[in-house]
Amino acid sequence: MDRLKEEKFVNNFIVKEKRQRLLYELCSPKKREQAIQKLSCATDDKFVVFCGATNRDELYNFVARLFDVRKDCYVIADDDDDGRQLAFSVAFEHMCMHGGEFLILCGDNVVIIKQEYVSGAFSVTVLNKQ
Repeated sequence: MDRLKEEKFVNNFIVKEKRQRLLYELCSPKKREQAIQKLSCATDDKFVVFCGATNRDELYNFVARLFDVRKDCYVIADDDDDGRQLAFSVAFEHMCMHGGEFLILCGDNVVIIKQEYVSGAFSVTVLNKQ
């Protein structure tokens, strides 16, 4: 877990009134999974540049216009990739194959959030802070 990256993400993209609590929960081993599940609902809507269901290729190409996909990124997820720095292509592939909450922090300005519901396709939100 990279506390500084997570703190920067929370301060940049989470609504002000929820930041302190989410930071506390992300740092707590007992509450981390619960915090990860709350992140998508706590983001500031003014940074949303895409929201909904799409196919993989369209999403990849959309993000490639915002972020150099040859770079590494940081993952927050409710699985084994949580807290890891991965190549974007690897993180993107894992996100598409993983069930549950999955966030890819692409540098300081772009975040991909995937939510998967019990039934149906997953939903993706892309945040961009210019």
